[in-house]
Amino acid sequence: MSTSQPTTLSPAFMRRSGLALLVSGVLTVVCTIAHPDEVAHPEVVNGALWLTVHSGMMIATVLMLFGLTGLYAKQAEQTGRWGALGYVPSLIGTALFIAFFYFENLIMPALAATPAVLDAIFAGPLGLMLLITRIIFALGFILTGIAIFRSVGLPRWAAPFLIG
Repeated sequence: MSTSQPTTLSPAFMRRSGLALLVSGVLTVVCTIAHPDEVAHPEVVNGALWLTVHSGMMIATVLMLFGLTGLYAKQAEQTGRWGALGYVPSLIGTALFIAFFYFENLIMPALAATPAVLDAIFAGPLGLMLLITRIIFALGFILTGIAIFRSVGLPRWAAPFLIG
């Protein structure tokens, strides 16, 4: 007869995942503020700032994957089904954003010489995929925020930061 015990993660993993989430958030804010306006100035796509900002966003989203896993592991028992309903789309949306930032960082500069091709890509399948990614990502964080707000023992003040 086997007894199942809940899986516990090491305190070191929890600290590292918390740090990953913190660094991810700071990097996201910094990169968002520094992001050049490619619509008004298409030439920035081939510049160093573009590469730096999108590399930072790729790193931030990879760190977010690890941070979300630690966050979910820490609060899974308190948030129950709502926590899982938030974690899954948050993780999927974050992973899809990694692919999008990869495209913007490494492929988009090569296509910038032909704006018609780039416009067609964003007006077609990539634009649709980006919209779906944003919806999945937002839905995951909204559900995670609701889960934290509904839970017992987790700080409710944190919920609006995930929802908003």
